[in-house]
Amino acid sequence: MSTEPGPHACRNCGTPLTGRYCSACGQEDRPLDPSLGEVLGEAWEALTNVEGRALQSLARLFTAPGFLTREYMAGRRVRWMPPVRLYLIVSVVYFGLTSLTGWGNLSIDVSVTGDRGADESGELQERGFEREAELDAAAADAVGAWLPRAMFLLVPLLAALVAVARRPVGVTYPHHLVFSLHVHAALFGAFALAAVLTGLVGGESFDGVVGGISLSYALTYIVLAMRTVYGGSLRRNLVLGGVVGVTYWVLTIAVTIAILLPIVVAS
Repeated sequence: MSTEPGPHACRNCGTPLTGRYCSACGQEDRPLDPSLGEVLGEAWEALTNVEGRALQSLARLFTAPGFLTREYMAGRRVRWMPPVRLYLIVSVVYFGLTSLTGWGNLSIDVSVTGDRGADESGELQERGFEREAELDAAAADAVGAWLPRAMFLLVPLLAALVAVARRPVGVTYPHHLVFSLHVHAALFGAFALAAVLTGLVGGESFDGVVGGISLSYALTYIVLAMRTVYGGSLRRNLVLGGVVGVTYWVLTIAVTIAILLPIVVAS
């Protein structure tokens, strides 16, 4: 007896079809022997669908804080890129950019101090460096290598801070985690733009202005995103968002210091 699915059954799982897509596995009903035009059309549809969804998601991510999280929580997810994928794409762009070009928002400048007073060269040689510039470069390399990995701790940590701050809302932790992924993706995108600007233009005063704008954007984004997702007055979100943002910033600095300790602390 043949097990080949009938003409009105899904060729992938055999479920009877009631429309263009299988209700069980989601496969589209397409001919077994498609024409060249159908193959090219399928490729174009897949390409434009991915690009269109990505562009729409990125536009909403940067210009409408909290919108994508609210859409996710409401179950409207097909139109937008998944939170994890969005976070991974933007973070890879940011950390890849800073790693390949040396541009970045975090300036690593390590100074050697100790009991030897002016004999800094002795302190440097104990750590295996000839010049302070080599120590700075090693510190920057360590941060560049380990900070992206530390984000696997910091992303859920921000979600936990938001969960504590907005506990009466009754939202589950996974939704706070989605919120955190969207916030990090937006901030990495802004920091990537700031890194490009500082790398192309340069100048200590310009770098300071861009850094200040980036930090202000980060805090403002968190406040507005919290208000969009969790509701409440602007004043309340300013207080809670400010506390969450500053606490997270301090924890990020603490993680960065922990990454630098093996390099800057004398053995």
